[in-house]
Amino acid sequence: MKTTVAIDSLAIRDGRVFGWGWLLHEKLSARHIEIRVPMMAGEPARLSCLRGVNRPDLAKAFPDVAHAAGGGFLIQGRIHGDVASDASLFVTYEDGSSEQHEIIGFPYRFVAIAAEPQVLREKAGNAMRLLRRAGLRSLLARVWQLGRERLDRSRGHRELAKVAAAAEQAECVIIFDHAMGGGANHFRNTLVLQHLRMGRVLYLVTPDLPTLSYRVTRQTADSHGIADYPTLPEALAVIEPLSPGIIIINDLVSFDDPQAVLAWASARRNAGARLLFYLHDFLSACPSWTLMNDRDRFCDLPDATTCRLCLARNAVPFLSFYPEAEVPTWRAMWREFFERCDEIVAFSSASVELLLRAHPTLPRERIQIRPHEIDYLPARVLQPSLASPLVVAVIGNISLHKGADVVRDAVAHAKATQAPIRFVVIGTVVNGIASDMLTITGPYVAAELPDLLERHRVGICLLPSVCPETFSYVTAEIIHFGMPLAVFNLGAPAERARNYSRGIILDGMDGKSVVEGLLAFHATLVGNAQTQQQQGSQVSI
Repeated sequence: MKTTVAIDSLAIRDGRVFGWGWLLHEKLSARHIEIRVPMMAGEPARLSCLRGVNRPDLAKAFPDVAHAAGGGFLIQGRIHGDVASDASLFVTYEDGSSEQHEIIGFPYRFVAIAAEPQVLREKAGNAMRLLRRAGLRSLLARVWQLGRERLDRSRGHRELAKVAAAAEQAECVIIFDHAMGGGANHFRNTLVLQHLRMGRVLYLVTPDLPTLSYRVTRQTADSHGIADYPTLPEALAVIEPLSPGIIIINDLVSFDDPQAVLAWASARRNAGARLLFYLHDFLSACPSWTLMNDRDRFCDLPDATTCRLCLARNAVPFLSFYPEAEVPTWRAMWREFFERCDEIVAFSSASVELLLRAHPTLPRERIQIRPHEIDYLPARVLQPSLASPLVVAVIGNISLHKGADVVRDAVAHAKATQAPIRFVVIGTVVNGIASDMLTITGPYVAAELPDLLERHRVGICLLPSVCPETFSYVTAEIIHFGMPLAVFNLGAPAERARNYSRGIILDGMDGKSVVEGLLAFHATLVGNAQTQQQQGSQVSI
């Protein structure tokens, strides 16, 4: 095995492309992946690929490849017009070397669900090949299965549309949110429960990324209905007859037209609905919703010219989905929406400061700060293990903007210098790091966290996010359990660490600075523990 490339699934709709695949080199991890599609007219379409997606199936299939678990990638971008020929995948590895791989039949050969006529023709050809290969019985079985799925979906369409029309006079709650998990969805679930307990009818609108469609879910205390729609306008049309009492914009990341949602919500606000907005990320400041620039670092909200150059090269997820707009135009759209909001809620002072830098005319008093509740955690205080070598825990699903490269560089520096430090990721990390200095536990649930911290004899918890988080449940959980915490000088985690007796803000994000900063923090903790012992305190070392 040298390099293997596979495209698992792809969806295309209205020019948008989204899918996933994997790439494995027998020795090297990918640093950059891009697919270029030759077009009949104009320059090749460039589809950015988010590397390092966690793939446990690859780790199982390739046990001898240490970085196999991080071999997945997500594909996103746009293709307009006719494809001229086969595409090419360009990959750059960690050592700076690069390769090019031909992808025959891309994109339509890999499409699972799409709207373009070319795709339908391709699927018809696939059906004929299946017939020749597997015989009529298996083909009919598959056609029956697809028919049942379409019938069920069409019934869902009719039933949900009928309910929406019947509920025209009934007050209801409409929530717009992404469906990618994480803190925003956790918070949304608590909102749903609150409104259901008050007897309200709830409609939830979310993008379905694997099919590039939209899902509308209707819920009451004793009923649940779901229907899928090919486009955002069709999803909005089914809830058009409703008379909403409350409209909640929870998170619009991955919606292909946030402006359409904001305009729809604002129109209903003018008709008497209450409009609520929750600041879970910084999409309202920039289409690069994590505020990561084209060098994978916090942009610090620069001038408009710098923003224009950055967005042209930026590979942040879903950027290519949004309508093209200059950052000043984008912010003006959101500023007009904010003027109509009844409530704007943030979860930290740090996120408010960044929002006001992007929208300086937005009155500060319009924004309420309500930190998330963490009452789901057990009431428990842990004693860190301050033995040597120091064990540092990184907690959560560590993506690139959550600091996967920071972890990789810190582990590499610790290995190269044989520093008295070890790392454990309680969760997952995207770039498939393999080292005897690192343990990866895999997914966990919040109730298991204190036991995992004790089992691995953790001394310090590191939050390696390289973007300004608006709250960070992980930060709150670490502080709740009384564990030492190290963060970078960004966002809500830094705000909390400054006010926490066992918190520290690290000076640099490179591997050397992180390892040296953690070891210095460890020495301080040991010294403090020894002083407390001398004063008669009982502290476990």
